[in-house]
Amino acid sequence: MEVRDLIKRKNALKSDRANWENYWQDLADYILPRKNQVTNKTEKGSKRNLSIFDSTAIRANVRLAAGLHSTLTSPVTRFFDLTTGRANIDDQDKVRLFRQNTADNIWNVIQNSNFQTEIHEVYIDLGCFGTGPLFVEDDKKKVVNFTAYPIVDLIIGEGLDGIVNEVHREFKWTARQIMSKWGKDSKAVIPDEVERAFKSDPEKKFDLVHSIFPDEVRDNFKSNYLLDNGDGGKSAVIKTGFYHEFPWMVPRWAKDSSEMYGRSAGMETLPDIRTLNAVVKTDLKGRQKAIDPPLQAPDDGFLRRINLTPGAVNRKRNGSDSIEPIITGPRVDLSDSLIEKLRSDIREGFMNDLFTLMNVGDRATAREIDERVQQQLRTLSPILGRMHTELLRPLVDRVFGIMSRRGLITDIPEEIENNNLEAVFSSPLARAQKSQDANIVLQTFQMVAGIAQVDPNVFDNFDLDKASLFVAKSNGYPQDLLRAEDEIEGIRNGRAQAQEQQIESEQQNQQVDQVAKVAPAVAQMEQARNA
Repeated sequence: MEVRDLIKRKNALKSDRANWENYWQDLADYILPRKNQVTNKTEKGSKRNLSIFDSTAIRANVRLAAGLHSTLTSPVTRFFDLTTGRANIDDQDKVRLFRQNTADNIWNVIQNSNFQTEIHEVYIDLGCFGTGPLFVEDDKKKVVNFTAYPIVDLIIGEGLDGIVNEVHREFKWTARQIMSKWGKDSKAVIPDEVERAFKSDPEKKFDLVHSIFPDEVRDNFKSNYLLDNGDGGKSAVIKTGFYHEFPWMVPRWAKDSSEMYGRSAGMETLPDIRTLNAVVKTDLKGRQKAIDPPLQAPDDGFLRRINLTPGAVNRKRNGSDSIEPIITGPRVDLSDSLIEKLRSDIREGFMNDLFTLMNVGDRATAREIDERVQQQLRTLSPILGRMHTELLRPLVDRVFGIMSRRGLITDIPEEIENNNLEAVFSSPLARAQKSQDANIVLQTFQMVAGIAQVDPNVFDNFDLDKASLFVAKSNGYPQDLLRAEDEIEGIRNGRAQAQEQQIESEQQNQQVDQVAKVAPAVAQMEQARNA
């Protein structure tokens, strides 16, 4: 794709995004004021929450982000496993241990990076804007580096599968920054205007675009850094490269099939947020009037201008009227219930109530806890599925690819070479979802146990080995703590031999007992015969 075509493609996608920008500005004004520089640009360090009279939406979005962070990508628990997609291969001892060791290595690399800080920013953007981009790049020191960019800086495009596979990031750099990045790179081409500015005005800023899009010929993703002068004919390519995997994860909270950008919890609750701010603003005016009411005074009764500060003395003419408050009798209490209802609706819209279901009291029964977990899973399942598809699975694939090229993935079993590994998720939510299947197995056995008291043969209908392994996997039991097949076979053979020896010993003991019982009678018969 030539420079002119690339700029044209970027501008066409950007024009499709125009309607979203005004929407994002409204959302940021009420929900995420520190990022409300979408269409209204202000100076750095300026106040950005002047239009907010109630911060419920801000706090609700922060709690939503914290809930997603702790349940999807917990910082204390590995949130994914690896699988070939074929159970008969996964369960082989070499493959099983390789899958766990590799998953642990990927997890350690992710934990030693800046992932936890950046993923939280992604969740913040998801709750407000509905789209939370994350960029994953190779890092010489930390192996991988993560950067959460605001969606306002990006222009995205989708493939036929509805997954984002094209991103254009617009940004401004000074001539000094451009020369620092590419000045010594022999494969980069620095435009003449940048070199001239670097000598005369190094702080002059230039519009740049980093475009990443599929390269169908090489089956990877092409990367172009462009100097964007607004016209394809005047724009120039600074650096061209490629990525083995698509480095952008662009999850959407929810998405209409005809749209590329996501819709958020903030969009659903924006009417309530606007109403709450208007009601609180009016309520504050009413309370201010009740506490500090307007005054009425005679137009010529006082010798000087009225001083309303505490302890002030105001002199008036004899016989003139005194100052009196104008009491309108505002019923400020009438708005209390409406304000509380709106706040509750906003928190519910941001799913704050769902993320507290796990925090049940000590008096809750196991059934109550299970019902609350089921309610949480039913509500979050669509979101969980989209996060897995658009964020977490491509993230693990990207880190795995970087580590493979670094030589950090070794000793791959031959059984797995022709079967690509893919990520499956074991986050607290995903594990809770799987544990429901394990509970079905356990509940079935509990019910069958009653029948087994009458006829123990009913357990012949079940493969107890497979059932126990299924329960262990569903509950996230560490694979390296499971015994290998040959070890299990050795234990069972040893147990069978011990049982056979015990049976032989018991048989020998029985024979000895029988001989001991018969011996006196034989002796008496011998004595009688000899007599």
